[in-house]
Amino acid sequence: PRGKITLLHGPSSSGKSTIALHASAEAQRQGGVAIYFDFEGKLDLDYSAALGVDIAAMGRPKPEEVSTIEGAFKAIEAALRFFIDKHEGVPIVIVWDSLHSAVSGAESRTDWEEGGYPGEAKAYSRCLRKLTGIIGLSGVVLVFISQQRMDLGSPAKGAQTIGVGKAPLHASALCLVFSKPRATGKDGILSGDSVTIRTEKNHLAPRRQKVDVLMSYGIGFEPASSLMEAGVLVGEFSQAPKKSGTGVSKGWYVSASEGAESKRFQGAGGLRRMKDANPERYEALREVVRKRMQATDEE
Repeated sequence: PRGKITLLHGPSSSGKSTIALHASAEAQRQGGVAIYFDFEGKLDLDYSAALGVDIAAMGRPKPEEVSTIEGAFKAIEAALRFFIDKHEGVPIVIVWDSLHSAVSGAESRTDWEEGGYPGEAKAYSRCLRKLTGIIGLSGVVLVFISQQRMDLGSPAKGAQTIGVGKAPLHASALCLVFSKPRATGKDGILSGDSVTIRTEKNHLAPRRQKVDVLMSYGIGFEPASSLMEAGVLVGEFSQAPKKSGTGVSKGWYVSASEGAESKRFQGAGGLRRMKDANPERYEALREVVRKRMQATDEE
């Protein structure tokens, strides 16, 4: 959602950065701007490009330029005020990856041997209070990525926490929680991960919704798999009849909107191949499914 903060929380390698990169690519596709704060220093540029991100056009502040939490927020504030005046209506995505990898000014000035509370929670709380209103005025999508951390102070066994205080969760309008990824593949060859994502917090729609998505290696989240699932759900895709006229062909589907002339395709894999070989047909089917989903929601 624009003008809001989105928090992506979950274990390592569960797709949080992948979703942020998908959002960045979509903003660029619509003529907007994407800025990526890579505090972890492990952004894969080849993978980002495979997801559709224009690396040359994406803003990537260097770690030495925004070495602390306060310094990063100052850079974001300057960007927000610029976008308020210059980029009204254009989608802007700013990604903070991740909350735990950025240090506060107090921690950066502390020697290795010295103890004491570093103050990340205080830094995030103070800075977010200053920025929340500006984010709303700018219409910018600010995405925070948070790794799961063990809550050592909780009596519950295996309790998880954000780890940098409650401020990012309180300031966010949408919080997506990712499950531990489950490996998927065929014939013993791993091809990706299946991930469950649920809305833990949502100010724009009912929360506690969840969805299972497929994240393929080198490709990201599979649009063809999502389209296949949605098409079956709204009745646009149905199993194709056998050529003999008796029963249906397992794994083969036809489109209701294409009528009797509909050509068969083999599940999500067939849609994936259609996207490459016949993008016009793929986009037409995608638009039909999208309109059917909108009509179902309105009913």
